[in-house]
Amino acid sequence: MYTLAMTETPQHNTPPAETLAVFLRRWRGQRGVREIAAKVGLNHSIWSKLENGRSSVSIETLLRLAEHTGKSIEELAHMAGLAVKRSLNGRDRNDRVAAMASAVPKAGVLVDLLSELAPDEIDVLLTVAEGMIHHRRGGRK
Repeated sequence: MYTLAMTETPQHNTPPAETLAVFLRRWRGQRGVREIAAKVGLNHSIWSKLENGRSSVSIETLLRLAEHTGKSIEELAHMAGLAVKRSLNGRDRNDRVAAMASAVPKAGVLVDLLSELAPDEIDVLLTVAEGMIHHRRGGRK
């Protein structure tokens, strides 16, 4: 699983109303960590680390959380402090998808998923994927 430490400065001026960790604790409410983590499809220890802000978030986790919490991927990425790079147009977005697909082995599943999403959601996932690739390569291009 690829992960990205969310240390980038958001490109928007308004900080998130709440962090991802605070949102997850509030959303879970009185349900147990194991119960809610299982519902979302995460290991309970990973869920606990996310709730306590001790873990970075992955593309897979953003997708699972969006599916179960009713929040958009963009909202969740914003809560995680991720600066979302907006594509200038469809060609720019396609170029980013192609670059990501060639940089990550087995990226075909993600590329297939992107075809089912709205442009703003694609931009969020591309930003996360690009950050992961950059992070994994130690900051080199």
